[in-house]
Amino acid sequence: MKLVIVETPAQAKVLTGVLGDGWRVEPCYGLVRDLVDGELGIDPAADFRPTFAVATGKGNLVRRLMKAVRECEVVYAATPPGREGELMAWHVLALSPDAKDKRIYRVSLSSLTAEAIRAAFATPRPLNMHWIDTELALRLVDRLAGYTVNAAARERSDHQPISRTAMVALRRLAAQETAPVPAPAERWQVRVRLNVDGIEIKTALHHADGGLLNFTTQDKAESAAAGLRAAQYWVTKVGLRERELPAPAPYTLTMLLLDAERNLRIAPSDALKLIDTLVDAGWITHPLEPYPPTLVEAARLYLRREYGTDYAVNTSVEAGNGIAPADVARLPEDLPGDGAALYRLIWQRFMAAMLPPARLRQLGVLIGAGANLARPYPLSLRSVGTLVAFDGWLRVLPDEQPQTENYLPAVRERDTALFVGAEVERLSLPAPKRLTAAALIAEHSSARPADWVAALEALETADYIQREDDGAMALTESGVSLAAWLNERFPSVVSERDVARLDLDLELIAVGERGRVEVVRDFWERLTADARPTAVLQSIRAVGEHKPVILRPAEEV
Repeated sequence: MKLVIVETPAQAKVLTGVLGDGWRVEPCYGLVRDLVDGELGIDPAADFRPTFAVATGKGNLVRRLMKAVRECEVVYAATPPGREGELMAWHVLALSPDAKDKRIYRVSLSSLTAEAIRAAFATPRPLNMHWIDTELALRLVDRLAGYTVNAAARERSDHQPISRTAMVALRRLAAQETAPVPAPAERWQVRVRLNVDGIEIKTALHHADGGLLNFTTQDKAESAAAGLRAAQYWVTKVGLRERELPAPAPYTLTMLLLDAERNLRIAPSDALKLIDTLVDAGWITHPLEPYPPTLVEAARLYLRREYGTDYAVNTSVEAGNGIAPADVARLPEDLPGDGAALYRLIWQRFMAAMLPPARLRQLGVLIGAGANLARPYPLSLRSVGTLVAFDGWLRVLPDEQPQTENYLPAVRERDTALFVGAEVERLSLPAPKRLTAAALIAEHSSARPADWVAALEALETADYIQREDDGAMALTESGVSLAAWLNERFPSVVSERDVARLDLDLELIAVGERGRVEVVRDFWERLTADARPTAVLQSIRAVGEHKPVILRPAEEV
């Protein structure tokens, strides 16, 4: 018998139906064990050896999985793609004394379609121990930082324990509060409406050398507008150019979260749940696994059939990273339920990426003004009209079409224009936007979005941050105080430089260029240099009497 380990029962059901007889598929329901609760669970003196315990409520599940490993001939780890899925499978296998005698393979499922499942099992690979070491290092660093900082913070009467990720998020939100905001420089602009060949166009006032003409006071702008009412106008130059608008790439996970929040008003926490549901239901590919070449070809065939041969496909797109519909023939209107709007975004974006660039035709008109043609003013008026010469990928995403105020007539130099009216507009810099959850996640795209969602929810529960109706986040008084304390006491945890350094170290572990113990030790040395001795002692001693059942020592780590 061949054993397959997956994460969820839904995945197990799909794989069982595809693989058939001779296969046993078991879900592990996420991590079956993790660092022990109630104590540090790490021995810094022994190369930061971790102590793991089976997750609460998973004892019977572990026994079932151990029995399945013992009875099988070969094990396939089909947990989710990416480093966390690698660690998820490793924890199951590390608990089994029989695993060392089994053949073990890793399969990464791009989607839960029959074709993708068969293709993945036809090309298995070994477990990636560098990825596992990366995940272990991240968990060790998170635990060391959490215990040390929260222990030191007990001196603060209002402190609620938070994770390292929450600490980094708090520092970033504090930075937006203290960022210098330039004083708004008030400017005024004159817009002139002219009639050219029976069509009204809008123009903007420019210097004679081409720069946009702005006025420092409204009175100056009004005076200029009044002076233009009696002027004569004529076309001095006409220009025509075409430019291409490249097709967008398929969604990455962070970009999808941003658009879901901005366009659909779906919070990242809800969007992540919908994405997991769509993956398990076989509607989309997994965000961390490249979509296959067969999906690209299927999209091209669909587009040729729907839009005809005039739409040459975008031949620069092959298989790559991004989220795609698992079957392009399953249209957005075919999907019921809460995930339909999110699936529409994914389907449209992926199909647009397969189409060629849009071609835009831009007509620019330069208009002179003065008492007459022989006595021009030292200024000019400009207007640009944009037409879509070929819609290309805009055929799928028409809402992305560039907006234009003008549809310019065919004009020639020296044609006359008639004054219609002039308006004075106040120009002001937009107020800096506060970060939303999706925007903060996008800034840290190398991290797991679910970790950031959990961190932000914890900060909100602890009353360190508050969210506005539009999703923007701001610090509370307690949040401002804690962020300042963290910046002063623990820069090794929250400073932008040290966070970037740790991110780079983790990436180096993932490619085998640094060791897990080396990276954790470097972080620990920076952390203990920041901490007071008493805080360090508090962070490494047990803080409770709970003694978890350890099913297997961590020597394999």
